[in-house]
Parts: sequence; structure tokens; C-alpha cells
Amino acid sequence: MALGMSFTIAIFLGVWSAQAAGTRVDRMVSGTMFGFISVPTFLAGLLFIFFFVFRESIPRWLWVIGVGLIVLRLLYLAVSRLAEDRADVSGWLGYVIATIVVAGLLFWVFIQWPDFPRTASHRYDDNWREQLRSLFLPALALALSEIAVFTRLLRADMLSTLQEQFVLSSRAKGMPTWRILFRDALRPSSFSLITVAGITLGRLIGGTVIIETIFGLEGLGKLIVGTGVIPKNYTIVQGGVLVLAVGYVLLNAIIDISYQYLDPRIRRGRV
Repeated sequence: MALGMSFTIAIFLGVWSAQAAGTRVDRMVSGTMFGFISVPTFLAGLLFIFFFVFRESIPRWLWVIGVGLIVLRLLYLAVSRLAEDRADVSGWLGYVIATIVVAGLLFWVFIQWPDFPRTASHRYDDNWREQLRSLFLPALALALSEIAVFTRLLRADMLSTLQEQFVLSSRAKGMPTWRILFRDALRPSSFSLITVAGITLGRLIGGTVIIETIFGLEGLGKLIVGTGVIPKNYTIVQGGVLVLAVGYVLLNAIIDISYQYLDPRIRRGRV
């Protein structure tokens, strides 16, 4: 879950930062990512418990302010594009649609803001919403530094790809910006991202013991250390390490297979 959150958020932020390279948005995203990298996992978990559990109104209103600023920015871009060229319907209409979607997301999240539990323990017969709610904060604490690494990596690759001839050709043909970014440029820029994502799994597993202890979560890391290493029950240690190793190998095998989708030349044996 933490790896999926890191991957999803980093794609959005990395593409956005590369598109706005050199602007205030790019500097803001880059500065925030450098701050995320410097936050230890255990400190992130403690801060999340303090703000999301004991001071839940603070992140709720910070969410409103942050997304509200994005809505205002989209409205400004829509009005500016409309003032420049009224005939460019696809240009300003895209910003209007994005504004409506983001504003609707803001309202929905504000109304449906969940009450996060102090501990992440849950019964296995709980529905998937309860399980996601209890696992959200631990996963976010693990993913925080990885989001920063993935974002910076994708931004660098996207900046290089956006200078390629096929991207410049798409722009010359007048293709929409979103299509150029997410269809033409993102795919060849994802090689480094998914490679590092596979390596990152081992680092995420190493941080689960601390997070599981902070949030009171019964997980594999706590099982290996608390039930296996400390009482010297080596059978449990061997079983846990075997499960982790199999998961790690399978994930990296999936990543190797995905290279063929990202670059058809690999599938044809030309690279």
C-alpha cells in the first residue's frame, strides 16, 4: 500500500513539476520534496498521530486551503486563456473542467473526512473501508520519503524527455498538453522510476518494524523481530524472511516484464 501511494502521488507531482519547470510551482514542489526526504519514518508516524488523531481539524482545514489555492490557480489560467483567444475552446474549457473536478474533490473529501484511529489494528472481518482507514496513516508514514525520491527522479527524466523530437513534433501538431505529458512523455520517462521502486521495497520493509510498533499494527516485521529474533525463534525468522524474499523477487520480475510495455524495442529484441 505504501509503495502504491508513493508511485501514484509521485507520478502526479513529477509530471506537474516538470511541466512547470523553473516556475514557482516547480520550486515549491522541489522544496517540499527535499523536506519530505529529511523526515525520518518514526517522526512522520508520530506527527501523523498527533495531527490526524488528536488535532484532526488542523489537517482538514489545511486540505481546504491547499486545494482551494489550486482551484483559484486553475480559474486564473482558464480566464487568462479565454482572454487570449476565445476561439481556443479546448484550451480554456480544459481548465474549467479541471477546476470543477478539483473543487468537487475538495468538497467530497471535506464532507467525508474520516476519523483516523490511534492504532492501526483491525479485525479481519472488517470491511475494506475500515481496513483502508486504519492502514492509511502507517502507509503514508512509510511512503513520505519515497514520494520525494520518486518525484525528483521522474521530474529529471521528464525534463529530458520533453526535449525529445517526438515531443516537440506533438506540440507542433497542436496536441493537448495533457496528452503529450501522460501519453507521449510519461511512458519513456518511467524506466528509472519503476526500477527504483523495485529496489525501494526492501527499504520500505526495513521501516515497517518501527511503524508497526508506533501504530500498534500486527505485521510481518513485528512478527519477525518480536516473535522471532528477540526470543531466538529462528523458525519464524526463516519463514518471515522467505515470504519477504519471494515478494521481493516477484515484484522485480513484474518490473522486468513491464519494460517490454514501456519500450516496444525491448520486446522486438532491438535494445
